Amino acid sequence: MKDTTPVPGWRTSEFWLNLLAIIVAYYAAHGFGDEETSWATRIVGILAVILPALGYNAGRVIVKREVIRKPPS
Repeated sequence: MKDTTPVPGWRTSEFWLNLLAIIVAYYAAHGFGDEETSWATRIVGILAVILPALGYNAGRVIVKREVIRKPPS
């Protein structure tokens, strides 16, 4: 029988890809060290940090809820 226990989040490829996206977006929000970065670019960078993190967390919640609803028989 297949084990339906979810893998810890840090062991998933989604976590590591999300972390990479957050790191790149963080540097984009700060202008990659450029002092003359526009506010619009910084706002887009900040959104690029927030949205993947929220999406990842929402996805993990959905997976864990499904596992809780359907315990192994």
